[in-house]
Order: sequence, then C-alpha cells, then structure tokens
Amino acid sequence: MKKPEPELVDLFLKIAAIDGQSGREKPVADFIKAFCSSLNVSVIEDQVHKKSDGNSGNLIARIGSGGNTALLAHMDTARSTAHLAPQVLSDRITSDGSTILGADNRLGVALILYTLKKICQCSVPPDLTVAFTVCEESNLAGSKELVPMQKVPGGI
Repeated sequence: MKKPEPELVDLFLKIAAIDGQSGREKPVADFIKAFCSSLNVSVIEDQVHKKSDGNSGNLIARIGSGGNTALLAHMDTARSTAHLAPQVLSDRITSDGSTILGADNRLGVALILYTLKKICQCSVPPDLTVAFTVCEESNLAGSKELVPMQKVPGGI
C-alpha cells in the first residue's frame, strides 16, 4: 500500500482533533472557512442551525459555475474528539484504542479540502461544488436541508 501524502495526513490530524459533535460543529466550520479563504474560495453558510438548534450551518463552496459534480462530507462526529490519541503507522492511521479516531467523517473533510487545494492550483480549475453538512450523526438535519447549488458569491 502506498504511504499517504504527509500534507494530507497532517491535515486529517488537525481536523480530527477539532472537537465538533453533532450540533456543535462551529469549530470545524471555522477551520474549513479559514482553509477555503486561504485558497480564495468563497464559502457560504446556510441557516440550518436555526432549525437544528446547532451552532453552525452547512457550508457550500462553488468552483467556477459549480458544475454537475459535488463532493460532500459531514463535519460532526458521534463522540468527542477533544483528546484523540492517533497513531500514524507506515501504512495507516489508527487510534491507540483509548479514543475514537474521528475518521467518520473528518477523513472526508480532509480529503475534500486537500483535493480543493490541488484543484485551485490548476490553471483552469474544473467546475465543482463542495459542501460540508452538520448533524449527520444525530438526525441528518444538515443533509435534509442542503441546497448545494445556492449562489455562492465570488467563486474562483
């Protein structure tokens, strides 16, 4: 098995360590918004938190026209990731057994952000929409209300 890119491993470990259980995803959303901002990618946040009694809405970014392809991950975890104890092995990342790993779905978030960074380095990025939902682990509130083709100002 090929060893993962160190940049991707580092990104996953940073995101996985951010505590953001269902309804309390704001720290994860803030990380995603800052990451996208560093790439000059505009992100909108919907108002689903008003319906779900959470502290963050879904995040949506469109590259170009948004295209017909969307990459989607959820920001929440079922249990706290505040005290993760990951082990980076030669061919995988695991928990040391005392905590969860946070791979569901922080790995999806990391992969999308890593891919987004690579796409932004292209001379002509493809049209694409990326979205990050809330409350997947508790009640699917974010995905039930997601409107991924909303107008996102700015794009790249």
